[in-house]
Amino acid sequence: MDYDFIKSRHLARIAKQQIWDRIARDPNIAGAGFGRRVVGRSAAEGPALVIYVLKKLSLAVIPPSLQLPRKIYIGNDPIEVDVVETGPFFTQEFTARERPAPSGISIGHPNITAGTLGCLVTDNTDGSLCILSNNHVLADANAASIGDASIQQGSADGGSSPAEDIATLKRFITIDCAGTNRVDAAIAQVNKPSDVIAQFKDNLMPYPSAEHPAIGLLFAGGGGRTLLNP
Repeated sequence: MDYDFIKSRHLARIAKQQIWDRIARDPNIAGAGFGRRVVGRSAAEGPALVIYVLKKLSLAVIPPSLQLPRKIYIGNDPIEVDVVETGPFFTQEFTARERPAPSGISIGHPNITAGTLGCLVTDNTDGSLCILSNNHVLADANAASIGDASIQQGSADGGSSPAEDIATLKRFITIDCAGTNRVDAAIAQVNKPSDVIAQFKDNLMPYPSAEHPAIGLLFAGGGGRTLLNP
């Protein structure tokens, strides 16, 4: 376990709390989170509190009360502050029925509202093609049974079983509601391989792989409503 990473993430959270009320009124601020400093177009080694802005501005035009420090100290521990220009964030709702179905669109167990089709994976026990998503999406937060249908689109978006069946629940990691959980994951075996495609909706990001970059990713998603930058 990377304890330095865990500590840095905790420090970044505290640092954000310290300055957020002051900077949030700035209309140029788009968001904040934990990440890596960006030098040029590459993520540097050091963790940082990352402030996302619509446009990077010269200090000369930023009121002193809204200027950001280069570092914030939590006790004796410093956390660097990085500013990244993103433009405005907006939501897209990928809720329609699609065949072949790409990643990033609406899916779910028939008894839930809707979630996100994560990506396609190969089950290493038998080589079958499966959809990877969350337990709470495909397995109804532990309430589902192996063999239950996964529908695309999710029921909140107009889907129903069996008309929109696309996969069958195969395996999930149980969520311990009273304890500590490291993952929220389930796989469902695809009914017809021709019904899915290994790409993201509208090719909005590279498809996951063993070499897929993880540190410093700019956007994330959930529930078929994926946050993007233009």
